[in-house]
Amino acid sequence: MELVVILLFLLFLVLLFSVGKKKGLRAILSFGLTILLFVEVIIPLIVQGHDPILVVLVTAIPILALIVYSTEGFNILSHVSAHRRVREMGASLRPRVG
Repeated sequence: MELVVILLFLLFLVLLFSVGKKKGLRAILSFGLTILLFVEVIIPLIVQGHDPILVVLVTAIPILALIVYSTEGFNILSHVSAHRRVREMGASLRPRVG
């Protein structure tokens, strides 16, 4: 079973690099850095007793910037995309009236 998972992962990487070229490489690197941030920053802060919603929101903005700018580059469309995602995160925090 473990060998099958490893082979599927390697197939995924080969296909990602062959189709995505440099952007595929940047996407997999940003994914790896995101996983590293989760393991090294987010989970330990939540385990220490910090507010999970606040921890995730504060760390989500740098993660979002990392992913958007590393895969799409530093241009006006990336700025608009990142700004809109941050606004959407803020909108999700509004108190619900019900």
